[in-house]
Amino acid sequence: MKPKTNLIQTFFWCLIVIFVHATSLKAQERIAVLQNPFVLLLDPDNGAIIDPTFIDLTPLSPGTPKAIIQVNEEIWISDQLEDRIDRFGLDGSYLSTISGGLDNIKGMAIINNTEVWVANAGTLGAPGNAIVRFDFDGNNLGFYDTSSSGSSFDFIDTGSEVYISYINTGSRIERRDYSGNVLGNIVDPNIVNFIQQIEVNTTNNSVYAAVFSTLAPNASGLYEFAISDGSILNYWGAQGSLRGVAQLGDGNILISNGSGVHILNTGTGSTTNISAGTSQFFGRLNLSPCTPPPTPTGDANQTFNEGATLADIVIDPITVTWFATELDALANTNPLPNTTVLQDGTTYWAVNIEGDCLSVPFAVTVTVLCNPPSTPTGDANQTFNEGATLADIVIDPITVTWFATELDALANTNPLPNTTVLEDGTTYWAVNIVNDCLSDPFAVTVTLIFLGLDEFSENNIKLFPNPIKNIVTIQSNDIIMEQLAIFDMLGKRIMNFENVGTSYHLDISSLSSGMYLLNVKVNGKILSKKIIKQ
Repeated sequence: MKPKTNLIQTFFWCLIVIFVHATSLKAQERIAVLQNPFVLLLDPDNGAIIDPTFIDLTPLSPGTPKAIIQVNEEIWISDQLEDRIDRFGLDGSYLSTISGGLDNIKGMAIINNTEVWVANAGTLGAPGNAIVRFDFDGNNLGFYDTSSSGSSFDFIDTGSEVYISYINTGSRIERRDYSGNVLGNIVDPNIVNFIQQIEVNTTNNSVYAAVFSTLAPNASGLYEFAISDGSILNYWGAQGSLRGVAQLGDGNILISNGSGVHILNTGTGSTTNISAGTSQFFGRLNLSPCTPPPTPTGDANQTFNEGATLADIVIDPITVTWFATELDALANTNPLPNTTVLQDGTTYWAVNIEGDCLSVPFAVTVTVLCNPPSTPTGDANQTFNEGATLADIVIDPITVTWFATELDALANTNPLPNTTVLEDGTTYWAVNIVNDCLSDPFAVTVTLIFLGLDEFSENNIKLFPNPIKNIVTIQSNDIIMEQLAIFDMLGKRIMNFENVGTSYHLDISSLSSGMYLLNVKVNGKILSKKIIKQ
């Protein structure tokens, strides 16, 4: 067995710790929307109502329920007028309330996978325009002052920084780091007024903004801003003053306002009302979070014979799903069939999937050994006329690749074109190559016959007629011809006569029409001349 490549690849793997949140495991994803006094559950693909009364807030005497998010295995709902955050289980059952230090609150979001940011505006026992921070147990961690930017309204954690919408001081979409430091703006002040919920559109590197107020250079409605420069990419104004926005899997967009929840067709700009009544923010919930199954185990580097497939990789459990990239493995997209033929030096990613729950991917890099094809066969010494090329060498198979040295043949480097003119006394190396696999080299040493067009006349030898029908006469005057021989154009001797004398009538009537080589030996020297049989 031979490796398909000559370089031994050594991979040093770093341990990657991946924190997976329940909201990233799509076991039972729903879009929730607040339509006081209920929390409605919607299909994340098409917006259809799945449960119109998932949570009934009536027993809590709600004021204005504003934002809804999932925090681990709890649902948190902010109440703008009641200055509190109500906590529920994933089944909708009430758990507890976070209060104190809050006044006139709006949007919420999990930030940096470690805490919850809450938009605060009031000063009654609270810090005024600020971002109030809580841990996942509801403990107050302090706040970041936003008075220089205005009253914050919603947050998006992009994975490296936070986008924040504001409703006054010119309104804007601002960027901050996880420590609350201002990094700049996505949308500058005074472009629109009173931005409420925002959502990033990763496929277009943009952000959707639900704009409530008409008191600005641009009207209320749904805007799509470019993240790169804040330019307006799209605008839809059919439903006027908006509060909430959420993208659907089918390409349409959910929007909410004082008249209800609507589906916006981004192609036509038309809207369809799916639930009437004053509505607020949308949130994404996973009501059946799963515990990731164990990461697959096995050797990170494995070696196989040519033709092996993914099914041949030794892995535990054997029921893993394979992917070509780590990104595909993390997203459970583009799985590979187990019949996929392994490619040398390639890394494949195994994921243990139980239900809709994915394990951390496990990488396996494969080395594929090939089965060498048969070594070429033929005569190791072959004779040719001057001007013959590699293509004239008789070899099996005829599709061999030729090399000038054995080292080149072994390494498959510097192959010679078949038009290479043969050199007398030179050895050439033939290799049978099938699917990148090399056979052992086979050596052929060539001898050339130089025609020497004037050799006969220079030695007073005559040949006539030429072309020849049957009999050709060779005369050497006073020189004794020791031998006559005829070769075909591949160098095969087909006639031979010894001790000829000074003249000889050679009968070639038995030969087929074509070109031949006549050799005459005189005084130990071989003279050659082409003859044509008619």
